[in-house]
Amino acid sequence: IDGVTFSVSGVEVPGIAWLTFDFDLTFDDGANGKSLVVSPHINLGDWACITLYYDLVQTDSYKITGIYFYGMTMKAEWNGVIFSETTAFDTSDPKDLVKDPYWEVFTIESAGDSCCSGAVDFSIDTYFDANSALLFDWGETDVSLSFGIGSNFTLDTGLIVDSTGLTEISFGFEVTW
Repeated sequence: IDGVTFSVSGVEVPGIAWLTFDFDLTFDDGANGKSLVVSPHINLGDWACITLYYDLVQTDSYKITGIYFYGMTMKAEWNGVIFSETTAFDTSDPKDLVKDPYWEVFTIESAGDSCCSGAVDFSIDTYFDANSALLFDWGETDVSLSFGIGSNFTLDTGLIVDSTGLTEISFGFEVTW
């Protein structure tokens, strides 16, 4: 064993309910012997429809010199349909917020009941490319549909369309017992 780490997460600051901290205390056999990493988190709560993605700019493990906001998601639900939009602010480094090489995605998704005790799920993801010459920087649209026939048989289908046309069609099924 090279070391051990003790972690505590979600430590609340009295009087500041939206701010919590995670602490990782590591003891190892390296040159430092021990290290403490403190990670603050901003919690906007369930009411918030906006999620901000950020990194703390640090010069060393104890000094925070700034906050780097690299993306945002807005999400709303209406009548069982979820609408969301995720944007990577730095188009050269989208940090896994959206599929490479895109910088933004709009999503519409829903789930519900289908016939014979099955379920139906669908989603439409539309991606945008900063280098596109198309209207609104459109890059690609992915569509997927899952349709349950009974509680143990599901049909899956999907397609992907980009600026070159239809690039993928998929079909599948799942049987459980």
